[in-house]
Amino acid sequence: DEISLILLGPNISVPSGQKFFESLRNNDRCRHLPVAVLAASAYDEVVQRAYKNSANYIISKVDTLEGVMNTVDMIVRFWFQATHETYMK
Repeated sequence: DEISLILLGPNISVPSGQKFFESLRNNDRCRHLPVAVLAASAYDEVVQRAYKNSANYIISKVDTLEGVMNTVDMIVRFWFQATHETYMK
């Protein structure tokens, strides 16, 4: 099984987060992997740091089960469409 998406939580610390992104982007087997970061808000410093460190997507955290289910559904549909378009050309 291959990894096709990395999903990071919002509480990754600055030094370890930067080191993670640096290691990921310097690894030939992993540099192509998209990275999504959960964030408490679309406007907080976590978002700015994540984009600065080469994150591809920010996903706002939700507080309800329905919100979580909708978010997971959205992620699955998005990645299915993205991988389908990439690999079916």
